[in-house]
Amino acid sequence: MSAGQPLDMSSIYQPPSFSTPWSALIVNGLWFVSLFLSLLAAVLGMLSKEWLSAYNDRIETVPLERVRQRQFRYTGLKTWMVPSIISFLPLAIHVAVFLFFTGVVIFVWPLSMVLASLLAAILLVGLALYVTASVLPFIWADCPYKSPLYNWLKLVVLFLRRGMDTLQRYSFRLGWILDPETGHRDALSLWQEQDVWERQCIKERSVDLQT
Repeated sequence: MSAGQPLDMSSIYQPPSFSTPWSALIVNGLWFVSLFLSLLAAVLGMLSKEWLSAYNDRIETVPLERVRQRQFRYTGLKTWMVPSIISFLPLAIHVAVFLFFTGVVIFVWPLSMVLASLLAAILLVGLALYVTASVLPFIWADCPYKSPLYNWLKLVVLFLRRGMDTLQRYSFRLGWILDPETGHRDALSLWQEQDVWERQCIKERSVDLQT
């Protein structure tokens, strides 16, 4: 470059414009949502412990007054949906774990497809086992695998059935019908009347033991 000549700006190196990879956005989004759910579950867990402590606080000594007090507090817990909030906590942790491992799979995928495929297979198998274990109590009343997902699925089906009953005057039965003598009912009735069905199975099992 000679003196007095203008500087050629085109010859100066200009770095390319930066754009965030989509995988980085997804991974960070999944991990931040997972962290948020975990912290939310921790805070609600501590608050729930305080609510339950208040339930047992300053109990009356007179038996009649104690019964009235406990019934009053129990009704308050049900009215303000404290059991539903508590049942949400394990489900939030489970969702947070699933989102975290999903983010791990996406993060590892550009680095090693073999390792990412292995992690994805493990994740899918675990998710399938979790969902299957949550559905089994709807089919067999004595199945103990009642996970938080089972409780929320039961609520969803109850709301759906209530909507169907509102739209239709007459009952419209869906699903398959199993032999009632084996203690089974059709799938929709099992989901709606799980407690009644369980008591019926216990009664029939007791009769079998006596005979």
